[in-house]
Amino acid sequence: MLGEIRCADVVIGPDPKTVHKICKAMFGNLCQLLGSAEALQEVLESQDPADNALIIRALKTCLTVPAPKKNVFVRFFSSVGCFGHNSL
Repeated sequence: MLGEIRCADVVIGPDPKTVHKICKAMFGNLCQLLGSAEALQEVLESQDPADNALIIRALKTCLTVPAPKKNVFVRFFSSVGCFGHNSL
């Protein structure tokens, strides 16, 4: 199943917090798509290859969601070089 995911730019480290966030987002996404946690459990227990596409789609969605924009002040001062490595 994971062989079908071809996101060359995505690297997930072994950080437990990152893995937890991804799992939580996937769980919420799959529960929303299927209607309930019980329906998700049935899909996972069935091990039907046709359901793999749904799980892969949820994982891709979780991995490709853009990061939220930074605060307007941070963006402004970053653009004028007051934050980051250029400010030293």
